[in-house]
Amino acid sequence: MLRKNDDNSFSKKQQGEQRKKLKEWKRKRLDKEEGKKLKEERGKELRILKKKKKEEANRLAQAKEEAERVAKEQAEKIAKEHAERMAKRQAELRAKEQADRIAKE
Repeated sequence: MLRKNDDNSFSKKQQGEQRKKLKEWKRKRLDKEEGKKLKEERGKELRILKKKKKEEANRLAQAKEEAERVAKEQAEKIAKEHAERMAKRQAELRAKEQADRIAKE
């Protein structure tokens, strides 16, 4: 620790050491404050990135659901059209068979 001279003053060497310690303490404190600021900024950036990622995931999920819905509607439409064509074809075949039977009789 610092020792005082007889006249209650510090020696030049002790004053120099004290000044160095004070400068070091200030530098460390500023580094610590800067570190906190950087950490806070990085935290904000991470929160923003996380929010954007979540929004993107939601958007993709909605797009996927919409695509599935459209595909399902198209499949139902195609199946309905196919069923109608097959029913029409069956009716035509029955009509043709009846016409053949009537012609044979």
